[in-house]
Amino acid sequence: MRFCVLGSLEIVDDGPPVELSGVKQRAVLGYLLLHANHVVPTSHVVKALWADGVPSTGRKMVQNAVSGIRRTLASRPHAAGRTPMLLTHAPGYLLRVDPESVDLHHFQTLAERGRAELAEGLAEPAARTLREALGLWRGPALADLVETGIAWPELAALEKLKLVALEDRFEAELSCGRHHEVIAELEEVVATEPLRERLCGQLMLALYRSGRQADALDVYRRTYALLVDGLGIEPGRELRELQRMILNQDAALTVPGVPAGQIRVATTINPATIGAGTRTIPGQRQLSPEPPVRQDKPEPVKTADAVPVAAVRLPPSAPADARAERKNVSAVLVSAQLGPGMAEADPEDVDEAMRGISAIIGGEVRRFDGVAGGSIGPMYLVLFGVPRNHENDAERAVRAALAIRDRFLADEIPELGVRAATGISVGVAVATGSALVRYGSCDAPPMVTGSVMDSCARLLSAVPDGDILVCDATRHATDEAITYAPVPGGGRGALAVAPAPRAISVPETGPGLVGRDHELQVLRSLLGQVRGWRRPHLVTMLGEPGIGKSRLLAEFGRQAAERGEIAAALTGNTQPFAAEAPYAALTGVLREHCGFSAADSAGLVREKIATAIDRLAVPAEAAAWMRENLCRLAGLGAQPADPGQMLAAWCRFLEAIAVAGPVVVVLEDLHWATDELLDFVDELSDHAAPVPLFVVATARPELLQRRPGWGGGRRHATTTTMDPLSDNEIAGILRHLVAGDPAEAEQDPIVQESLTEFCRVLAVRVGGNPLFAVEYARVLADRLRSGDWPDSERDQLPLPQAVHSVIAARLDTLPAVDKAVLLDASVVGEPVTPAAVAAVGDREQAEAARSLGNLERLEFLRRARPAGAGGEAAYVFGHSLVRDVAYAQLPRSDRADKQRRAREWAEATGWEAPALAEEKCAS
Repeated sequence: MRFCVLGSLEIVDDGPPVELSGVKQRAVLGYLLLHANHVVPTSHVVKALWADGVPSTGRKMVQNAVSGIRRTLASRPHAAGRTPMLLTHAPGYLLRVDPESVDLHHFQTLAERGRAELAEGLAEPAARTLREALGLWRGPALADLVETGIAWPELAALEKLKLVALEDRFEAELSCGRHHEVIAELEEVVATEPLRERLCGQLMLALYRSGRQADALDVYRRTYALLVDGLGIEPGRELRELQRMILNQDAALTVPGVPAGQIRVATTINPATIGAGTRTIPGQRQLSPEPPVRQDKPEPVKTADAVPVAAVRLPPSAPADARAERKNVSAVLVSAQLGPGMAEADPEDVDEAMRGISAIIGGEVRRFDGVAGGSIGPMYLVLFGVPRNHENDAERAVRAALAIRDRFLADEIPELGVRAATGISVGVAVATGSALVRYGSCDAPPMVTGSVMDSCARLLSAVPDGDILVCDATRHATDEAITYAPVPGGGRGALAVAPAPRAISVPETGPGLVGRDHELQVLRSLLGQVRGWRRPHLVTMLGEPGIGKSRLLAEFGRQAAERGEIAAALTGNTQPFAAEAPYAALTGVLREHCGFSAADSAGLVREKIATAIDRLAVPAEAAAWMRENLCRLAGLGAQPADPGQMLAAWCRFLEAIAVAGPVVVVLEDLHWATDELLDFVDELSDHAAPVPLFVVATARPELLQRRPGWGGGRRHATTTTMDPLSDNEIAGILRHLVAGDPAEAEQDPIVQESLTEFCRVLAVRVGGNPLFAVEYARVLADRLRSGDWPDSERDQLPLPQAVHSVIAARLDTLPAVDKAVLLDASVVGEPVTPAAVAAVGDREQAEAARSLGNLERLEFLRRARPAGAGGEAAYVFGHSLVRDVAYAQLPRSDRADKQRRAREWAEATGWEAPALAEEKCAS
């Protein structure tokens, strides 16, 4: 029997799940497990259960809970000598368990071992051990009890222990050269723990080693401001020293041409052997990614003279273990030619101008999460989709191209000066397509190969001066987000003009809302409570991209308005580039109520805001304050350093509207929101005045990765997840989109039957996602218009690019280890077992099992029934398209190698393996 407290409380054994009845029983067991094998006074247990006042029957209720726990433990079989026992032991209770059966003890043991390995300078073993330790966590400790309002000091202490282990793991990963892989995770953790200087330093180092010096310094500026403004103290010496070294581009931070994973560092070296320029990195242990090689006759080192400094051994120039994957990328080539005035300029002046051009391009690229790919003379390469895919990488690339073009066409370019800026010419090309991406050394940008790079170069040779020329694939992917013009003379591609106004896209899936009666009923019920109690309420609708969140809320708002249940329904959309417009969702709500548009003049916007406020019952002084701050929210005037007044004015504005009747406010895509906006929305229902204000936020599951406790424990907050539609419902959507109403269609009955059967088969592949159904319906409709009728038994439609982009972006949200395991699983025939994946990926079986469990919790996999051989956990892909996209990311050579390992393992173990992925998945 195993006890799991690092997440929801679970008791696991080889039989059916062990159930505990009631919150009190679970709370008593959880508290005793935190103090396993120690006597816990009864008074402590009672206080843990009732912090705000113990009822007169409190001790009796604890005794009843203890009796129930004893019955549960006694009802299960146990190995000899390992029976857990709950004993009465003055002055309270003693839960005697095998420490190895409690995941908390296992975590602490592994964390201590990893820390010891780190102290010994063994980075790679330390990283593996700490990954294993952190993999035991399934969420906040005793998460189910925390949801009931429990807030024990022991739980806060556990979260701190987890954070320290996470910091140790980041340190080990950085010492192994995995700075690219940890950046996204570091950014998330630093966002939730912005005052932990060790974490901030690790993020700065990872960004610097990834060629993002400006971003590294920006992290320091933010940390400095938080410490000085919030606590009145400056950052510690180590963080200040790290900032100085970054400013000086100190060689101790990165050694040009040396992959960080190959750096060897000695902890004790005679000063006589150290060059003058050698330094340590502040806040970082001096580590070796691998155990040091033992020498037969080591030279003695006098410890009195030893100092902790870094000694670097140069590795081979081309490491053989460079990671590679196939990805869809958007490449941007910028040609920035200096004007005639620089033709005879001194080389140093030209160099200064070129560095200014590089700074301009780099600054704009970072705004849209791109990666600088290097330059040759006046040509600069920028990449989007590496190292992490976003579903809108093509849009990010075109927006960055527009921003770069506009910077160079501005009247003044401060980075260049008058002479260099005069007569400068610029042209930009953008191409999107499949490529092979290799990740090399710490400073080097990823190496991208594929026809997409040739296409981009050809486009650049044809682009008119001052324009942006994009390929057909880029235009197709960005048609709704970018305004385009035809190429003069009828050339290929299109000229990007400007970003198009962003609208919330609600794909049409049929004559009405399909399969969402339950979700509608939940929203109606909650709206009824808001109307009856006249209290604000926050609902968060979670769901994967395309599952139908916006469609559901549009229908809900329409029905509520028709029945006269609400006075207004207002919608605002969070921008995917939240840093550009951090409060765009709130501005959208304001715009919709006041009736102004982005094209209106500043005067007209002020007038419409003032008119809307005048219609409300607001005192004159409050109205003036509200007008000033809402105009700032609309983008008029300078933005304040503290947005608190703007947010308060928006809240008071909605409260005043809701006085006249219930108001529904929909905030779309909250997973893209900044931390400031998330804090504001999370607390909105608790801090708003008692008015009927119904706030519904939509978000993807990634929101809970950023904010695990989102909405937890709040009285006026509800979080719900939208499930996929059934195969029959998806088949009906496909049939309607492709051929319309069967009763009205004028088609041969045999053709109708064939199409219906194909839609039924295709629905299984779509996996309950309406957006995927829409994209597949477009492909199928094109086939039918060309007279190419598919055969449901043998034909398989190509994966639509929009579907591929959504899934690829989800895969890249995974930690590097879990994603690698998922890619290995895509090679193995279902069911997927830890042993098979370990063999394919040449990794430890325990590591594979942990990652497979993580992938199940994130719904990439689901548990198979029955289990694998010998009761081993077995899994199948939650969505066949996830397997296809994962498999397609493996380079051909990697696929062949992994398939060979899978066959050898199957032959050695006698496992009857299903057909390997090469027979099932398109490459």
